Amino acid sequence: MDVGIHPIALDDEGIGEACEQTFDLWHQGLDRARYEQRLRDSFARLPQEMRYVGVRDRTRALAASARLLSLRLCVGGQPSDATGIAAVFVRPDLRGLGWGRGLIAGILAESEQMGAGYALLFSDIGRRYYERMGFAAALALDWAAGVSDVPRRHELSLRQAGPADIAQMIQVFNKRAERSVL
Repeated sequence: MDVGIHPIALDDEGIGEACEQTFDLWHQGLDRARYEQRLRDSFARLPQEMRYVGVRDRTRALAASARLLSLRLCVGGQPSDATGIAAVFVRPDLRGLGWGRGLIAGILAESEQMGAGYALLFSDIGRRYYERMGFAAALALDWAAGVSDVPRRHELSLRQAGPADIAQMIQVFNKRAERSVL
């Protein structure tokens, strides 16, 4: 079913609705309030780099949603803008009806119009589903270590990042992206 989907940026109420729908899958041990607050804090800290989009059904209820990231890659030695797509979710009663495919198609069309040359999908599930849409699996490495296992060559002073740190974090991110190669 082609549902003619055009993703919209989720407002405050929409983010709450998306959190309600996705909590059971992605709470990572947080309670419901903390899960939603963590997401809201992320969007508030990086409003130009991260946003939540979704589509609504005929009743205006949230049908599908995804988190988007504005990325910068270096491909073949050339920098390029890219869109990161994460946490794609379709309401269970609407699965298999084209909402997910339509949401992603809408995201890709918007990304192309905005000048993104690439899209990266972050997902651990539905590999064949996403391959049918043209995505290809890429090797990903996840690194983890217990805090007590990490060597302590240098003592670090840690503090929570704040608004004054955003420009420097973006600069570090962009420099790192220049070295990333696909």
